[in-house]
Amino acid sequence: MIFRIQIAALIGGAMLAFFGVQEYRVSSSATVGPIEVDLAAVEKGEVDENNHWRLGEHIAIYGACVYQYRQSKYETGEPGPSTKLDYCYYPVVSFDHPFIQQFGEAESGADVPLNDFRVLVKTKKYDTLGSIPDGLGNQDSVQGLVVNLISGLDSEEKELFTGSFPGLDTDKLLLLEEGRAPAPIGKSLGMIGGGLALVLGSVLWFFRGASDAA
Repeated sequence: MIFRIQIAALIGGAMLAFFGVQEYRVSSSATVGPIEVDLAAVEKGEVDENNHWRLGEHIAIYGACVYQYRQSKYETGEPGPSTKLDYCYYPVVSFDHPFIQQFGEAESGADVPLNDFRVLVKTKKYDTLGSIPDGLGNQDSVQGLVVNLISGLDSEEKELFTGSFPGLDTDKLLLLEEGRAPAPIGKSLGMIGGGLALVLGSVLWFFRGASDAA
């Protein structure tokens, strides 16, 4: 029983330190308040080092959403409108993007291809699959952290996006996590220090117990 507690403390400390490092990495380049970012400039390759963003008016492409869902072991079949979501990604483009320009000029947007984009928004605000809007949506703004330093698309998510957008370079996408704000540096350092202390304490506890048993 004591051994299990030691292992749990060791794992818990390692995880706390790991998440502290992640928070420090993603927050160290961010200001407390978000900077105003022009999505059209980002699409041209102009990306600020500050990763706490508020994107201005833009077009959300909900129809290209990729999501992670939860399903109990008793559920079978394909996900439906009531399926619970962990999060979803959807592309956003500026009003200057060639896709939007061509879409507006075409009699029907159905035949207008979207060949490339730069930003994906990761959001948890849609609780179920059925709550995700259809098609395109005009959004006033979205605020969050660009989390590429600590997070990325998994292999399945990359495959889904490249399947919908052949030729898309998923490694160049910027992932904006909606609603996320930078953690105070003190909190991050506290998590790191607390986690390392817990790991060290667990190791010392283990060896002390082994020594006493001998």
